[in-house]
Amino acid sequence: MDKKERKNNPDNINLQIDEISFWGENENYKGGMRVSWSSNIGFGELNIVMDKEENLLAYTECMDCQEDKSFTEKILQLLLQKLIIVE
Repeated sequence: MDKKERKNNPDNINLQIDEISFWGENENYKGGMRVSWSSNIGFGELNIVMDKEENLLAYTECMDCQEDKSFTEKILQLLLQKLIIVE
C-alpha cells in the first residue's frame, strides 16, 4: 500500500493532536507514549512503545502498515510543531 492506494491520505483528513500521555515500564513494555488524535474521518490513538527487547513499536489502529507509515509520519510532524526546544 502506498499513499496513492490509501483510502484516506493523512495530508487530506484535517488531522490534529488532542492529547499526549506517557507511561512507564510494565510487564510488556519499557514505557511508551500515547497520542490521541482526531480528524474529519474520526478519532483514535497512536501508541509508540519500546518492548523488553528494545524494539520500537507503533500501534496505529490499522492506519498504517509496514510498507506505508505516512499516517505515523504525519502525527510525528504535528508533534514536532508542538515541541518546545529547551536550551
